[in-house]
Amino acid sequence: MTELRMLCWRGPEPQRIDSAHVNLEADFIRAHGASLAASYALDYRLETEPGWVTRELDVRARGDGWWRSLVLRRSAR
Repeated sequence: MTELRMLCWRGPEPQRIDSAHVNLEADFIRAHGASLAASYALDYRLETEPGWVTRELDVRARGDGWWRSLVLRRSAR
């Protein structure tokens, strides 16, 4: 059974607003979201395989004059 959700919340330190779109299945998840604060913006995408094993995580952050990104992928091997 597919369970689609949009979640939003506020964080205290640093003050920020976060949101995520989540597709929750019986044994895996797909989600993407964002976090916005005064000094940065961050977005991410997460996919797991059956059994909740992470398949891929892609995170990107940027601020005034800087940016960082990280992509983690699990090999089929």
